[in-house]
Amino acid sequence: MLMTSIFQERVKLESQNNKEEEQQFKNDDKFEEFEKCNFFVSFSVYFTWFVLTVFAYIREFLRYYGFEKNKSACERLEMRDFAPLFNSFEAIYARNCYMRVRDVFERPICGVPGGTVKLLDRETDDYFINTASYNYLGFAENKGPCATASANIINDQGISSCASIRELGQPLAQTELENLVAEFIGVESAICFGMGFATNSMNLTCLMDKDSLIISDQYNHASLILGSRISGATIKIFKHNNIKDLEK
Repeated sequence: MLMTSIFQERVKLESQNNKEEEQQFKNDDKFEEFEKCNFFVSFSVYFTWFVLTVFAYIREFLRYYGFEKNKSACERLEMRDFAPLFNSFEAIYARNCYMRVRDVFERPICGVPGGTVKLLDRETDDYFINTASYNYLGFAENKGPCATASANIINDQGISSCASIRELGQPLAQTELENLVAEFIGVESAICFGMGFATNSMNLTCLMDKDSLIISDQYNHASLILGSRISGATIKIFKHNNIKDLEK
C-alpha cells in the first residue's frame, strides 16, 4: 500500500514537471515567432507566384505545340516514345520561374550586415552555345594580333568612312590595296570593300556567273562561301594564308 502511494505521488510529480516544461517551451516559442504579414502582402506574393506559374504552363504548352520556339534542350519527334527529358513541375519551375526571380533572394553579401551592406560580386555558370554569331578569325577579340593591328592602323591611317566612295571618297590605304591585288592576280584593276554578310553574298552573284572562277581561302567567311555557291561559278579552294598553295 505504501509502495503504491509513493509510485502515484512520483507519477503526479513528474506529470506536473512535464506541464511546467511544456508551458515554459510555449512561452519561449513566442520569442521565436515571425512577424505576421498583412493580408495585402500575402495576397500580392501568392498572386504573383500564381500568375508566374500559370504563364509558365502556358509557355510550356506553346512550346510543345510549336507556337513558341523552344530555346532549351528538347527531345526530337522520333524520340517521343522514350522517357521524356522534362516531365515534372521542378523542370517547368526551373526553366520559367526560378531564373526570373532568383536575384530577389539570392543576394550574398560580404562585410558587416549593417544598415547598408556590400553585395558580393559573382559570376554565373549559365553558359549557352552561341549559334547566331562567332568570333571569325579572332576579329571580335579585344586583345591579340587583330586588336593590336586595328589599333595601330587607326593611329596611322584614321578610321574608315564606312560608306560608299561617292560620299566621302576612298582612303589611300584602300587604293593601295586594290592596286596591289590587281598587280598580284595580273589584271587591270580590282575592287576591295568592307565585309558584310549581305554585301558579300549578294554582290558576288552580280559579279560572277557559271563561266567564272572563284579562288577562295579555305577559311573565308560564310557570307563569301554562300555568295560563291549561289553565283554558280567554279570554286577552287587554297590553304589559309598559304601563298605557295595559292600559286599552284
